[in-house]
Amino acid sequence: MNKEQVQVFTKRISGGNRSEIIVVLFDIFFAYESETKEALLEIQRAKEARDYAKKIEATQAYREGIRHASMVLRHLEDDLDFRQDISNHLFTLYTYCERALARATYKMDASIFDQVEKIMGELREAFVEVAAADTSAPLMANTEKYVAGYTYGRTDVKEMAVNFDISRGFLA
Repeated sequence: MNKEQVQVFTKRISGGNRSEIIVVLFDIFFAYESETKEALLEIQRAKEARDYAKKIEATQAYREGIRHASMVLRHLEDDLDFRQDISNHLFTLYTYCERALARATYKMDASIFDQVEKIMGELREAFVEVAAADTSAPLMANTEKYVAGYTYGRTDVKEMAVNFDISRGFLA
């Protein structure tokens, strides 16, 4: 994941409520999964070109992507509230996806990712609807607020903090 993606996800997490943060976790999962798919394609290209150094590098990136995606799934499992009946079903789906990713580690088969992507995509859509209906306050109340559109760059809209406060955070 590149630096810009990390910044975008950090801003979304700092301004989101519980439901919105779950949607961000799904988006992080898909970012890692797309990196893993790209690494798998790079492995296949390196095999065809017989470039073993690139194959080793791509294999490490592939395994690292799967490891990060599995960590996101474990985080989603940890966030479940088992007092709700649906949590048992979600736990089963997350566990299935985690096992499929473990199987993908040694099989290096793109069809496994398609199955996981289908399940996680449908769950993400459901959580987007839940997040749209959730009107609770953001979990992080003492964060900077950003406004976009005051100035424009060559390729994108610039953002700036509007409530800059020196005493924000812990005071010793």
